[in-house]
Amino acid sequence: MISIGQIEVAKLAIMPSEKENRRMKSILFGLGALALLVAQPIQAKAIDKNKAFNLCKSEVKSEYVGASRYRLRGIKDRGAGYQIKFLLYYPGSTQKVLCELNRHSGMKKLTEL
Repeated sequence: MISIGQIEVAKLAIMPSEKENRRMKSILFGLGALALLVAQPIQAKAIDKNKAFNLCKSEVKSEYVGASRYRLRGIKDRGAGYQIKFLLYYPGSTQKVLCELNRHSGMKKLTEL
């Protein structure tokens, strides 16, 4: 309580000293820098649609040798990954293949349709 004349005023908050301000700023700056360093590798690891297509196409080409043409039927973005459909042309026949790719782990699964 601070008294000024006959009026008493309650002290609500104590202002931090300049040294405490600098310490608080350095801690906040350090936490912000740490958050940016941790967030960057997580975002960099996710696979985008173009890279997913190239990974699946190379997997299909190595698994289904002998096709004269590998045609993209469509790409669907599903929560944890991509579903990419290919149409393979063989002499005298065609084959549909689905490649499912997890965008975080890079795991690929091929299924004949």
